Amino acid sequence: MKTATGRESTSTDRLVRQGGHFTILALWILSGVSPSPVAAEPADGRPLDVRTFGARGDGVADDTAAVHAGIAAAANSGRTLLIPKGTYLVGKPIRVTAHGLKIVGAGAQHTVLKATAEMDRLLYLRGTGMVISRLTLDANKKATYGIHAFHLNEQDSRLEFLRVHGARSHGIFLDHSQV
Repeated sequence: MKTATGRESTSTDRLVRQGGHFTILALWILSGVSPSPVAAEPADGRPLDVRTFGARGDGVADDTAAVHAGIAAAANSGRTLLIPKGTYLVGKPIRVTAHGLKIVGAGAQHTVLKATAEMDRLLYLRGTGMVISRLTLDANKKATYGIHAFHLNEQDSRLEFLRVHGARSHGIFLDHSQV
């Protein structure tokens, strides 16, 4: 079919004829494209799997170095760090200071980060646009805080679907934060 200008009509032309611009707006909204302050996923959309960096999540091996390597790679690439089902043993605090970083587990009942040595905090957060989701943080009576969030901003950071337990003091300590 040809348009009034004589060119071949496109699917967009047909949508405009059938439902007007509202249809195009609805499709754009449904496509998931949104102006989000959190860093966008790269074109391939695939998260980085922490196991790629040597994490085992078997509840036996020390996964500290692999978790730190995964966080660094995710921060540098702008991709989400996926921590699959398992218990990941951590002997040093996990520091997340990259802006726009997303760390996502397989669900609080399935993905556990567990402290194995004395430390001030199991997870330290400082930045903006962060999403930490679907994890359990087990301070295991080894960490003073499960999560220590410093200068976290509620408008563009999210802590969601988390379980935090076993801290010697506070499960979640918000220091100069608005979450």
